[in-house]
Amino acid sequence: MNKVYYKIPKQNETYLKDIETYAQEKVNELCDNVERVQENAKLVIGTGVINLEYKFITLLDEGYKSFLAGLYHSTVSICSIALERFCYDLIESSDIHIDNKVLNYTQKKSLFDIPFYKLITFLRNIGRINGQMQTNMESLNGLRNKYVHPLLEGNPREDAAESINLLCKIISSFF
Repeated sequence: MNKVYYKIPKQNETYLKDIETYAQEKVNELCDNVERVQENAKLVIGTGVINLEYKFITLLDEGYKSFLAGLYHSTVSICSIALERFCYDLIESSDIHIDNKVLNYTQKKSLFDIPFYKLITFLRNIGRINGQMQTNMESLNGLRNKYVHPLLEGNPREDAAESINLLCKIISSFF
């Protein structure tokens, strides 16, 4: 493997003096390719209007913008984070009963410690998601794993498109 040299500038006097130039260069790197943004936008199936106060929506927006900008590894990561947050939002908004008592928010927080794949199964078992949603959630988690586990990396653009579209399908199925 070839060495790659990379640095994030330290905040020193020179950096702070030239910060506007540096920031503009980074913005240009992300947004200079209008054709890429347009081509990427064509690949996203979308969700329509979501009128909720769920916390995952900010992450969904960030994942979409990352994909448009061509930040494919970020898209896969953020989509999996948005999905996990969506699952927690479902738990927070659910009436979960144990011994005929509804769990309060503090009690529900203990469910946030279970592994993600078990969280998906739990949501299916309590009827908050259906079988197709569970399959899509597991597929999205599998895409994330391709980039976390060694030697499993795939095609970042294709996997990012699939990630954002799986997330859109899951959300559209629910709402």
